[in-house]
Amino acid sequence: MYDFAIIGAGVTGCSIARELSRYKADVCILEKADDVASGASRANSGIVHGGYAAKHGTLKGSLNVLGNRKFEKLNKQLNFGYRKTGGLVLGFDDYDLESLNGLLKNGIKNGVRDLKIIETEEILKIDPNLNPKVKYALFAGDVGVTSPYEYTIALAENAVENGVELLLNFEVLDIVHKDNYFEIITDKEKIKARTVINAAGVFKGFYKNRSTGLGKFGGNNGDALSRILSNIELKYPLFSNFECEVEVLQGDSNELVPKISEVDIAYLDPPYNQHPYGSNYFMLNLLVNYKKPEKISPVSGIPVDWNRSNFNKKRKAYNSFKELVININAKYLLVSFNSEGYISLEEMKKLLGSVGRLEVLETKYNTYRGSRNLKARDIHVKEYLYLVEKR
Repeated sequence: MYDFAIIGAGVTGCSIARELSRYKADVCILEKADDVASGASRANSGIVHGGYAAKHGTLKGSLNVLGNRKFEKLNKQLNFGYRKTGGLVLGFDDYDLESLNGLLKNGIKNGVRDLKIIETEEILKIDPNLNPKVKYALFAGDVGVTSPYEYTIALAENAVENGVELLLNFEVLDIVHKDNYFEIITDKEKIKARTVINAAGVFKGFYKNRSTGLGKFGGNNGDALSRILSNIELKYPLFSNFECEVEVLQGDSNELVPKISEVDIAYLDPPYNQHPYGSNYFMLNLLVNYKKPEKISPVSGIPVDWNRSNFNKKRKAYNSFKELVININAKYLLVSFNSEGYISLEEMKKLLGSVGRLEVLETKYNTYRGSRNLKARDIHVKEYLYLVEKR
């Protein structure tokens, strides 16, 4: 029997596991995917926020500042990659200044350090590439950046080194409360633990019912309902003074591009491999359409009308991308792709070089490896940015 069983190997679950590994306790992490950081922890901005935006008096407001101050020490211990960059929130008129002063006062209440309002000359010294019409900015010196999945991997590896057991491909189906422990039903086996910590993130609201095999909103005991049914607060946006024509289109990119007039720059960021965006980010589509889905999966709760595009299919990815590149009416193309994607570097260079003048930029990252069973992979992966001046 474990003293602690943590559900979810994202950044929260792995952080908790690492802290618990300091003590004499038997700890395990249960993760339904084949690696850590397979949910929200792999797909976010990687910004280490300064703490000025979270509302004062809330738990988030206090923890944001405390967490920010831990990153330098954590990086020295785990070497996952962190850089304090400082951050700017820009304003272009006195109305914006009012909003910036509100953030300043909130940040001071939260205990944020190195926080101040600066004006045009100082702003442009920090970043000369900003719009010269900027008048004000909130400068937050403690803002930083990190790699969220490398951070999570480092936490997990350190926890495992200290004795935590990482159980990958273990999907939790149900939790049964016994007299003095919990029995966790997974798709592999039953796990017993004195304490269960649910760090499953966005997935924790929908678990399979043990008796029916179907999903149940809020979990079997409805533990997640208070979070799911709480009010959603939409912050008033900070508008720009600059106007431009905007058109938002939804559809198959290969069908849309022949209908679009010439643009100066087209940025293409297709899926690299078999993992689709439609199922992972279905909630964004629901918010935009604001329409109850006609049919959802009885197991996951995800609408069933999402599609796996040709870019997710190895046999079709190259030809689909070739058709897109040839037909798109743009002076310049910017293409983001990965060295482990379905289209190789040589194939991409040959294809893009055939439609215009090509320049390739590359950045090397540590390979996304969070468990022992992936050690056979190369230690580095490359992200490519292809710049094409079309003929």
